[in-house]
Amino acid sequence: MFEVASAQGTVKNRDELRKLSTAIQRDIQRKAGESIARKAKSVRVIVDTHTLIQTNNGYLIGLPEWVVRAIQPKTVVLVEADPENIAMRRSSDETRTRDVQIVDEVKTHQEMCRAAAVTVGTITGATVRIIKNRQGKVEEAAKALASALME
Repeated sequence: MFEVASAQGTVKNRDELRKLSTAIQRDIQRKAGESIARKAKSVRVIVDTHTLIQTNNGYLIGLPEWVVRAIQPKTVVLVEADPENIAMRRSSDETRTRDVQIVDEVKTHQEMCRAAAVTVGTITGATVRIIKNRQGKVEEAAKALASALME
């Protein structure tokens, strides 16, 4: 989505995306999905996205039905960290413009992301895998991700 939005001059950074109206985000999402679907017809494509995007108007589904039907993913991989670590990382990240989130909000978001991933699997037959990104163990998570992508 960022590639599409920045190419059309709508945003300058990723944090501006979630501040756009949901109608504009859906339009950008549609364009990104169409582009990915075209590429996926001839080559293996890895889509790095958020399962849910917190907007001013609630959560926007990162992979809506029309996108997953078009791209037909084989595997959905969620990379998760402990909610406490996520909240801490976000609050100390000076390179991004983030909304303040408490641990319970992060937990709720993760639960909803899992449900959305299972929904994608239900629609497309994709497998769903959860990889833990534990504090100080990024190499371990990267190996698990590489393994998931090679299946």
